[in-house]
Order: sequence, then C-alpha cells, then structure tokens
Amino acid sequence: MYREYTLGVLLTFLSSVIGIVGLGIVSRTHKNKGLNYLFASVLFLNIIWFSSLIFNYFKPFFPAPADPNEVYWFEFVVLSLIFIIRFGLLFALLSLIRHILGRPVSRKVILIARNSVIALSVLWFLGWVEIPLLARRNIIDQLMVYTDLLIFLAVIAAAVYLRYRASLLPDNKYTKAMTILSAIIIFPMAVGTVKLVIGSSLGNVSFILERSMIYLTLISFNLLAAWWGLKYGPRLSEFEELDLSAKSLKTDDLKNKYNVTKREMEVIDLICLGKTNREIADELFISVDTVKDHNYKIFQKTGVKNRTQLVKLVNDLQRS
Repeated sequence: MYREYTLGVLLTFLSSVIGIVGLGIVSRTHKNKGLNYLFASVLFLNIIWFSSLIFNYFKPFFPAPADPNEVYWFEFVVLSLIFIIRFGLLFALLSLIRHILGRPVSRKVILIARNSVIALSVLWFLGWVEIPLLARRNIIDQLMVYTDLLIFLAVIAAAVYLRYRASLLPDNKYTKAMTILSAIIIFPMAVGTVKLVIGSSLGNVSFILERSMIYLTLISFNLLAAWWGLKYGPRLSEFEELDLSAKSLKTDDLKNKYNVTKREMEVIDLICLGKTNREIADELFISVDTVKDHNYKIFQKTGVKNRTQLVKLVNDLQRS
C-alpha cells in the first residue's frame, strides 16, 4: 500500500507555493531570462512531484485491468507525462546555466540533444508493448531510472562548470552569487543520484529516511531558489554585463609581461572558455596543427605546462 507522511507532503506543498509565487513575481518584475529559466525549473520539478503524488493517491479510483498483461492506461498516461516533463526540467536548468555563462549552444549539440530526447521518448512508448507481449515491464522501469541518472549527472556537471567559470572573474559578489546558485542546483541533483543508486536499500532500512530525502530535496530547492531570485534577481542584469571569458581579462598585462600576440590572445580566450583544439580551429578558421603551435608558443611564453595552469595564471592576473 502506498504511503506518504502528511507533514512531509504539506511542507512540500507550502514550499512549492513560496517558490513558484516568489520566483513568478521576481521574474515578472525584473524581466530577466535567467529568472524565467529558474522559475521554469522550480515549476517543472514541482509538477513532476505532485503528478507522482496524484497518480499514487488516485490510482485506486481507476481500476487496473483484470489481466496483468494488459496496459494500465491511467498509469500509462500519468507516467508518460512525468517522463516527458523531466526533459523540460533538464532543458530549463541547462538553459539557466547556459544563459548565465553567456555561451551559445552549437547546432550540433542542439541536434544531438533533440535526437536523444526523441529516441528515449520513442523507446519509452515502445516499452509499454513489452507488457502484453512478454508479460513484463523491464524497459519502462529501467528507462525511467537511467534517464533520471543521466539528467542528474548532466545538470551536476553543468553546475560545476558554472562555478568554475564564475571563479575566473575578479567580481567577488558575482562569484558568490554563482557559487550559491550552483550549490542550489547541485544539491537536489546529488541527493537524487544517491537515492537512485541506493534507493532500494534505503527503503528497506528506513522508510522515513527514504521519504525524508525526497521532502528535503524539494523543500530546499523551492525555498533556496526563491531566496536566490529575490536576493540576486535585481542584480542579474548588472551581472550579465560581465563576460565569463578572457575578453574581460587584463590583456595588457598578458601582452606586455609575456609578449603574447593578438592571435594568441584569441586562443587564450577560447581555452579559458573550455574549447577543444578542434573547436578553436573551427572558430578561428585555422587548422588544428596551427592551434597546437599557438598552444606551444603560449605555454613557452607564459611558463605553464598545460591548459589548467594557463587558466590559473589568467585567474591570478584577474585578481591582482
């Protein structure tokens, strides 16, 4: 029999109202894309949670088929809705991070992401055919778990990169704001990952612990996202004037101290943006070998051994 703690459900509902209403007001007031993406992230996460609650609470009112090998249509509709909305949460969070980083997404990446979502969605719907044909439901159960894991890991990686890029700017207030935002994003994703990995064992050890992880994740994300929007929303436009690239560096220091050329500065800029040699070559319309030559000369002039040390050098110059 399905169980939830009434207090936990009430607290998640209250936090969702605060998060959605608070961010809704802030995003309308300041009309900032970043706030809109944060609002959408909170909205999608709560839709997923409450759709799951509604499904489990109202399932008894929609009788399952007498034959266990038939598709339960109420379950099919609600779980399919949740499956699709999870991609909305993914794109909202990644769009938020991309917007703050100020980095355009290449057509290739968009195409890969779109095709991946389409392929997973097709596989999801085809997985339901397994029930009447093979009298089992391994595909949909495993697909829900593994796509959750992929979503969590993708968002965590993007949020960590956000924190890393923000640390390269000398504006301490900006760095602090982005550090807090990345932590707010990482926390629910990390808890979700832990629950997926050891969720079944948690349920066996303590039902309270297993449900508390869900309540804590949702409540903290709702309240902290709303707090972040209220605190930093008015300054987001100011923050966006800052450039998370080497264009905002003390270029004269690099040029004068290390005799770096204009073309080498362009390469340094792209290295600081995390571009690969191939991406740098494509952007500057030069060969990969030429990029490698520039890298070698830059390393020789600055006395660093690799890209990590170069970024650290750039960071130190910014803060000096």
